[in-house]
Amino acid sequence: MKNLDKTSYIIVANPEPLPFYEVKEIIKTLREIHGVNPGLLIMSGSEVFDIISESCEIPVHHACIPLLNKPPSSLYEVEALTRTI
Repeated sequence: MKNLDKTSYIIVANPEPLPFYEVKEIIKTLREIHGVNPGLLIMSGSEVFDIISESCEIPVHHACIPLLNKPPSSLYEVEALTRTI
């Protein structure tokens, strides 16, 4: 787990108060106990993310992906999604 040449951590969560608190605790545990930092935090649902990010510092690189009604099913839809991230 500590060999950063072979291991990285990406955390995926909903940007809501309880999951966001849990993410902060996971990051704290990874740093303090295991001596590693997550490489990326991914959250879906940009409306709530904006509210949370105004009042909380996000301690790692992060991406906010809009909540989708259905997963992308074509290259065009994937390209369109990448422009929103």
